[in-house]
Amino acid sequence: MPMRLKEFTYLSLKTVAAASALKEHGSEAQVLVGGTDLLSAIKLRMISPEHVVN
Repeated sequence: MPMRLKEFTYLSLKTVAAASALKEHGSEAQVLVGGTDLLSAIKLRMISPEHVVN
């Protein structure tokens, strides 16, 4: 049975200022850089971010 990702908000930000504003979300926001480790961790329920930022 394939593991499904927990639902999250995907944000594609255009500026560094917009990305910096995400500090207010603390650990609820995770940055997608390359993405494979982050998506694997979400699938394995190691982390459960509310927001994923590209």
